[in-house]
Amino acid sequence: MPQKQHTVPVIYKDGQSTKAIAKGNNVAWICKCDGLTLLLGQAGSDAQVTCDACNSTFLVQSQEDGEQVLKVVEL
Repeated sequence: MPQKQHTVPVIYKDGQSTKAIAKGNNVAWICKCDGLTLLLGQAGSDAQVTCDACNSTFLVQSQEDGEQVLKVVEL
């Protein structure tokens, strides 16, 4: 069965939030630092993504089985 695309929250350290697009264990969002930098992440053992523009690091959180992204959190 094909995986469905859905939105998940991106939560920043300062309390602001936005949305990311997730499909299965993959997720994409735009960093708020410049509004142009696309970040791509994947849930799993190495689920951290760092923005090249501002060096913010994000953790992609998923269900225990790693099959579906639940949210993205700035560390």
